[in-house]
Amino acid sequence: MTQRRNDAIAQFPRERTWLLPALQTAQEAEGWLSPESLVVVALHLRVPTSEVYGVATQYPEFRLIKPGSRLVRVCTGVSCRIQGGLTLLHALQDRLGLMAGETSPDHSVTIEEADCLFRCGVAPVVEVDHRCYGRLGTDRLDRIFDPPSPRKSLVSVPSLLKPTGDTPMAALARLVEQSLTSLPSENPPHPAPPPPRGEGKGGGEDAFSWAVVRPGLVRHPSELRLVVGVGSCSGSVGADILMDRLAEEVERQGLSATVVEGGCNGMCYAAPVVELYRPGWPRITLKAVTLDHVIPLVSALKADRPPSGIEAVAWQESSWRGISGLDQEPFLRGQHRAVLDRCGVVDVSDLADALRQGSYAAFARTLEQGDPLAVISEVKASGLAGRGGAYFGAARKWEACRNSTGSPKYLVINGEEGEPGIFKDRHLMEGDPHRLLEGILLAAFASGTSLGILFINGEADLSAHRMRTALRSAEAAGLLGERILGSDFSFHLELRRGAGGFILGEETALMEAIEGNRAMPRPKPPFPVEAGLWGKPTVINNVETLAAVPLIVSRGAAWFAALGGGRGTKLFGLSGHLARTGIVEAPMGVTLRHLIEEIGGGSGNGRPLKAALVGGPSGVIVHPSQFDEPLVPGGNLSPGSGGVVSLDESVSIGDVTRTLLAFNARESCGKCTPCREGTGRLLALLQQPQNSGRRQELEELAQVVRLASLCGLGQSAPLSLLSAVDQFPEEMLSIPPDTTGKV
Repeated sequence: MTQRRNDAIAQFPRERTWLLPALQTAQEAEGWLSPESLVVVALHLRVPTSEVYGVATQYPEFRLIKPGSRLVRVCTGVSCRIQGGLTLLHALQDRLGLMAGETSPDHSVTIEEADCLFRCGVAPVVEVDHRCYGRLGTDRLDRIFDPPSPRKSLVSVPSLLKPTGDTPMAALARLVEQSLTSLPSENPPHPAPPPPRGEGKGGGEDAFSWAVVRPGLVRHPSELRLVVGVGSCSGSVGADILMDRLAEEVERQGLSATVVEGGCNGMCYAAPVVELYRPGWPRITLKAVTLDHVIPLVSALKADRPPSGIEAVAWQESSWRGISGLDQEPFLRGQHRAVLDRCGVVDVSDLADALRQGSYAAFARTLEQGDPLAVISEVKASGLAGRGGAYFGAARKWEACRNSTGSPKYLVINGEEGEPGIFKDRHLMEGDPHRLLEGILLAAFASGTSLGILFINGEADLSAHRMRTALRSAEAAGLLGERILGSDFSFHLELRRGAGGFILGEETALMEAIEGNRAMPRPKPPFPVEAGLWGKPTVINNVETLAAVPLIVSRGAAWFAALGGGRGTKLFGLSGHLARTGIVEAPMGVTLRHLIEEIGGGSGNGRPLKAALVGGPSGVIVHPSQFDEPLVPGGNLSPGSGGVVSLDESVSIGDVTRTLLAFNARESCGKCTPCREGTGRLLALLQQPQNSGRRQELEELAQVVRLASLCGLGQSAPLSLLSAVDQFPEEMLSIPPDTTGKV
């Protein structure tokens, strides 16, 4: 094992930027970071051992104490905490005879609390040996210790070859042609309809190039297509096992159908879901499909009948052959799906399928036009602002970077998403990876950047796997690298992983991590677009931000600006006490009442709602009297990063507030005193006996932290406390001492 570790570390270039990846590799080899591993990494990368130790100790995913052979982690983030997470923790502690944070004497098992496992839509969640189990009750704890069944090997997807063509549009047309000819011969492709009169190129444009001009017109030709939504949330409730069983049964019964692994369509409450696509039928979503449903489902499809006995929705206005339509599906009816429209539709591992559904069409057209300033102008006119929580104009960053001197220029895509209760970016990377890649390419072309880093959370394994697959297939097809689609534009993209650390949501701290330093914010100015990675101009964009760009470039700025009062749409992760949890998309300015009651269906347990947490640890706790307030950046109630946790009357607002404050205190990078000392002091004040001056003391210290902290994360750390004291003063000012033991 020692030699394997040493050989793995030796493969890294001897540059400090590889410190985080080298530490991750060392931990993968041994299961923890031993003192010897830290020395080996330090010697190879020529970084002082003390500084290697300083980096390793900052990230919660790095283990400097050897864990047991089996690792059990119980999510105690707010969404899981209020739905039985603590009950599961206590039951597992009793079962194992250990307290959280302890390892058995024989090193057979370790049990830990997790701040969030980011599967909030299927809470509560427990992870055993890196596999998560959602909607878990104490009656099912025995099953989670059984070794999981190995996944069946997916059918290999043929790589597309780099195309030839005189122009980017012609090159992409050749790729689309390959994507159609790579389909099974028994299912000949159905060409796209001809272009409307006057819109073709001299009347001689073929179906392939017309599909490039009008993305989405080439339909998938399979006689029957079943897309199983396999994402982080749905995989935690058996979607991966369901897919394997469904594929087996399709083969056993001889059904002529293609079974596809897709991402989730956002309906976490209904997972696992299966999407049906059949000529002559509307798109049909089957909800809460179980293994017992598989045989009758395949039998019905073989008989050309819609399945019965499974709750379903047809994606048309009214019902179809006994299946409810969208008019009876409030979860979907209440949304405006644009960025999400292909999640649950596209084959996540197949570039050819993405091309058939319109991927890279807007990018190819942009390359052919050759005007990066036109892209900046279009996106600026759309009003697209960053979706990570700060809401700074995306095109303004691109323009500033393009106008800055220095090369190379970098584009960093922040997919870290380390805030408990936030899981939208994972959903996009898992469900439509090529849309994100196209957005990255458009941003790189507009901003003049030639090198990119896609930085993904260390625990978002499925996101990283699917993005890595997409990246490799795009490189092989000439959509990444040198002279993309035969143009003069070149762009290279690499994927990096985090290791936890909420601070990585701050853009300058993220750059420090990439450079191999301890992740701490830099003073601004200079701003990253002037002096970012290694002092070079750098654009940093959020995943959701870039996923919207291909749609804006394709449909035009006016389309996006017409939504949400000129601000477009926003993704929200709904969790907590709701009948319908999941990822939803709605125009900016939507109200909490619409999200929670109309889309989410209310508490789902008959109890009235007490509050909602909006924006995770950096957000606020909202009283129902404010549920009709529009969610607008810079307004009275900001959507933040898009997390919404619904809290019913059984929830202690004090416990929720303390959970959020404790997380912020643990995750403080320690650079500035107000955040480092202030958050801990606020926690201590909450535990003191009530007195007449307590509210004033809490509010005064919270304002010091908010105003004097260096970065946005420190400045927002006390917002949940301030909002809770304002909205729930009696409850907040009489909080009993904490008994959970977690600080």
